[in-house]
Amino acid sequence: MAPGKGICRGSALSPLIDGSLLRHIDSYFAAREEVFYARYMDNFIFFTKTRWHLRKTIKSLHDFFDLGDFETHLDTTQLGRIEHGFDWLGLWYAPERPRIASRAVENHRAHITRLYEQARLRKLSKAETDNRMREYEVW
Repeated sequence: MAPGKGICRGSALSPLIDGSLLRHIDSYFAAREEVFYARYMDNFIFFTKTRWHLRKTIKSLHDFFDLGDFETHLDTTQLGRIEHGFDWLGLWYAPERPRIASRAVENHRAHITRLYEQARLRKLSKAETDNRMREYEVW
């Protein structure tokens, strides 16, 4: 089923469109000394020393989004102090050090379980099942 808006998740066009449409945002925030900025695809992360800088940064990001007819997904947007920790792209960031987020571990465990169940339904041998699991783990 085609999405009503945007492009399909996992499409080969996604990184190309992403790179061309969001490059000006990368340039803008990379030049700002009061902000540490990183982006992976459409996932942004900002670190600022003050709340005022953070508000200004978010306002600028929304201005860019308005120009390109993008929108922020409020269910995946997080604001807060790093002391409380946060999950970004499967890593849990906290003052002590980053580590794998518990959500990522649970997702991985659930995926392995589904692969195993599919192998059982297909009546694969133990060797074939083990090989399937190894292939997933390597990726």
